[in-house]
Amino acid sequence: WIWVHSNKVSDDSILLEMAKKGAWVSLDGVNESNTGRYIDRLLLFKKQGLLNKVLLSHDGNGFPAGGPIRKFEAILVNLIPELLQKGFTENEISQLLVVNPSEAFMTKIRME
Repeated sequence: WIWVHSNKVSDDSILLEMAKKGAWVSLDGVNESNTGRYIDRLLLFKKQGLLNKVLLSHDGNGFPAGGPIRKFEAILVNLIPELLQKGFTENEISQLLVVNPSEAFMTKIRME
């Protein structure tokens, strides 16, 4: 189960609890002005050993009502450099950006 737009939930303990139960927590809406909040949340998931249950996206940023279309580059330009400064390893960043999406969206056959 993927909880999209879970970034809108203000209580991080709920997100951590759902990840512990196996849900994918999709922190959408990353943009250049909010990366600090995403770093804080990712640090919480890291401390709990739950980076393997997080998805990230720019979704929700592209088409503000009446405003110009925003760029979809904040994860690469802002978030990743800040994660590296906060001590995230390249393996942890790969977990978030490569491994997790491939796991979350993989088709699996369930044998019951």
